[in-house]
Amino acid sequence: MTKIFNTEIVTGTCPTCDQKTLLVGIANSYYRCSACGVDLEQKVNGVIKYIQADKNTEMTLRTDIADHGEEI
Repeated sequence: MTKIFNTEIVTGTCPTCDQKTLLVGIANSYYRCSACGVDLEQKVNGVIKYIQADKNTEMTLRTDIADHGEEI
């Protein structure tokens, strides 16, 4: 079975370079800052925040979400 990767581009403020910029989705809840190139993890707890992802951050591909965003 072929996996299709859907990228997402959002605007946000990078906590590393402090720029309001485009953030490119590289995996579920993980984004790359288009200004400085740092990888960020998106945290949602009433408000969306981005934190820097590092070598200890585990990135996994979620398979429990259907194409239209609903959990299956």
